[in-house]
Amino acid sequence: MAMCEDVKYLSRGINVVGIVERKCEPKIANTKYGPRKFCLVFLRDETDVLRLTLWQGDINKIKNGDRIEVKNGYTTTYNGNRYLSAGFYGSIHILSNKVEQPKKLSKHSTNLPSEDDLGITIINEQYYDEKTIADLKKQDRQLWRESLA
Repeated sequence: MAMCEDVKYLSRGINVVGIVERKCEPKIANTKYGPRKFCLVFLRDETDVLRLTLWQGDINKIKNGDRIEVKNGYTTTYNGNRYLSAGFYGSIHILSNKVEQPKKLSKHSTNLPSEDDLGITIINEQYYDEKTIADLKKQDRQLWRESLA
């Protein structure tokens, strides 16, 4: 069983147990399988805090304070941050619903990033990543320059 601190060095086949410290609001992402609902959760143990992505049905099962186990998970990197996900071949199990405190609090537990740090911006209820926003700004500048000419 890996600890949260070890997950940053692993890529797949990850088994980890932790406490859900904070669950963010669900959002919708456009994937190659169509629009899918996802939610970011901060998972904590004695060693560190990590970001866990919940998909579709797992979102409503998991609550703040739950002690959960992720089996056969994998990690991805997005905007320089490492995210753990159970994916298709993995699973998430709730071990305990009561609020528990770890033996030693992590130094990261009070300095968690907000859900706005995901690199996703909402404009008119549509989600754009930073590259798309940069392209939109570039087009806007071009139209502005043409209007001056």
